[in-house]
Amino acid sequence: MKRTRVTPEQLEILEDIFKTNTSPNSKVRETLAEKLNMSERTIQIWFQNRRAKMKTMQKRAYLIVNQDSCPFRMPFSTSPLIAAQQQSQTQRFPIFPSASPYSNPMNTAQAVVNPTNGIPIKMNDQTLQQFTPLQKSIPPTFNNNNNTLVSLISCETLTIGTWHRVLTMSSPTDLLCYYTLPQNIFTYHITCENTQFKMEFSLSDIFSVEYRTIDDVYSQIAIEVKELPSFFMESLHGKWNTCTDFTGQQASRHIRHVLKGCSTIMGPQLIKLMQDDPNLAKVVTTPEDRIVLHKL
Repeated sequence: MKRTRVTPEQLEILEDIFKTNTSPNSKVRETLAEKLNMSERTIQIWFQNRRAKMKTMQKRAYLIVNQDSCPFRMPFSTSPLIAAQQQSQTQRFPIFPSASPYSNPMNTAQAVVNPTNGIPIKMNDQTLQQFTPLQKSIPPTFNNNNNTLVSLISCETLTIGTWHRVLTMSSPTDLLCYYTLPQNIFTYHITCENTQFKMEFSLSDIFSVEYRTIDDVYSQIAIEVKELPSFFMESLHGKWNTCTDFTGQQASRHIRHVLKGCSTIMGPQLIKLMQDDPNLAKVVTTPEDRIVLHKL
């Protein structure tokens, strides 16, 4: 059987349909066949292949690590320079809010993460005072091209249920955690084999934040959410499309998200988050009496 090549125009329409209907029934396929001048069988095969491709890409997105064989570790703890370089790499990415239910529809056309494009960075003078001279070159807060204020939470590991993600420096967005204002969206942005994925939820969905130290260097932030996150995968055309839970359903089953990182960086960043969202500040707790976040 001779393979039918799909034209760019047909592909664009099929991709648009796939965003809202990944498995159209025979009636829908017949309508598409008539509209696109394609056979119903060709359309059926295209959707089968597209679903298989999406499933494969989603499987690549999560990293399941056995806790016993891979204990918590901070890969950059002995080298502040490497950590600084990693975070400065991160700032070269123009981070746009995804085409999610929370984002501004006017900005969805710009929802492309392109490492070759720069972003105008506007530093926060007050925040700068909280960092060492080496870290002053790393903007923890910046504006992107659509005037969205992006603030980082510089974690090195993220755990949800049995799903783990460890920062490896393989990509500037290998593990990137941030929140955006005024959209008030909290985002986990990961890259796996050149494919980018995002998990998002509203700041108003956070009902508990627990900060505690692990040792003299590291701390953890445990976030609990009351609503399921939204999941997105970047398409070949640079657009963000909704997708299924790429954490092996862990983020759909577990409400607790644990972020671990350097205390001197994450502590001030959490303080800033509390300042940016006074309502969220009300649900932040510190089990250790000796830790007073607002005095960090």
